Amino acid sequence: MTDEEQQTHPTISKTEIPDSENTPLSLTFRLEEPKDYREVEELTREAFWNGFQPGANEHYILHKLRQHPDYLPDLSFLAISHEVCPDTGEVKEVIVGSIAYSKSKVIPLTEDRETLETVTFGPISVHPSYKRRGVGTAMMQHTANIAKEKGYPAIVIYGDPNYYSRVGFRLGEGFDMRNPKNKYAVALQVMILQNDLPLQRLSGRYKESPAFDEFDQVEFEAFDASFPEKVKKSGLATQARFQFLISLVYPPIKAFHWVK
Repeated sequence: MTDEEQQTHPTISKTEIPDSENTPLSLTFRLEEPKDYREVEELTREAFWNGFQPGANEHYILHKLRQHPDYLPDLSFLAISHEVCPDTGEVKEVIVGSIAYSKSKVIPLTEDRETLETVTFGPISVHPSYKRRGVGTAMMQHTANIAKEKGYPAIVIYGDPNYYSRVGFRLGEGFDMRNPKNKYAVALQVMILQNDLPLQRLSGRYKESPAFDEFDQVEFEAFDASFPEKVKKSGLATQARFQFLISLVYPPIKAFHWVK
């Protein structure tokens, strides 16, 4: 894509990030299109395989999410790397990352406040060959800027705070944000997008899209069978970390007090 073409497509942008050897990695971000769906599902499966559990189901979750009215295609981007073929010198575009967004909300604890409409990303996927090279961070920064421009007040996710705190997320508990069962969760995190957002509006029960609850095991197994067979592994450190994080859920033990 030429610079002139890029200027006529505001949803497309370019960036360069250094890899571990300080060699710039050239990326283009563009919106996902229906023609990309299968390739992105394959990427998502590879990215999550044996990460949080033996095998993966995130590619099925993404497949179902796109069919739900809460899916936000105008925030769901791909990261494209530009690879040079050593034989021909031809530059080929390769999808190396994907981030999908959906609607979410924070339901207030009292009736004197309105529900806060937020957004959530996930699955966010980076091809294993490109992990730890800044692709995920670049996708989050790119889409967060667009979400801010669109007027969304905050991004709320479940994730590892050791990672997401480095890109601007803060623990939901610090804003009296709770999970749907009215409990604090260490994995529940928020990125504030609007400087004028009253922080008290973040207090409440976070609810992600019902799309994430619509998991049909039989349908999933049939869907997954259409992908290449892979070996499932258990007992991995990443799986133990995931189980540990989701176990860190606890009820509020005293009234929350805002510090001015």
